[in-house]
Amino acid sequence: REVSVLETPGEDDVRAALDKLRRLYGEVYGQDALPHATTAGGAGLQGRMRHKIRVAINEWDLHRLHPGYRPDTKVDGTRKPDYEEDADLEREAGDGA
Repeated sequence: REVSVLETPGEDDVRAALDKLRRLYGEVYGQDALPHATTAGGAGLQGRMRHKIRVAINEWDLHRLHPGYRPDTKVDGTRKPDYEEDADLEREAGDGA
């Protein structure tokens, strides 16, 4: 009955969460994770917190597993969720699958 409205995390909130996660990641793997450059803005519709965290962890994992790797992740924000049925996923796999 009572509703609590959650505020969209701002840029400082996103940066603080990524910094804390970076420290934890470094403790777990015993090496420093590279600082992650956040994109401008907070975690609104186009840049959800979950997405930013996943991008950072993916880049840290790639760097940990391949030390010479330097991330160059680009996000254009044009991909939107689509709940349409994909007919290709519904057909049976043949012998060539």
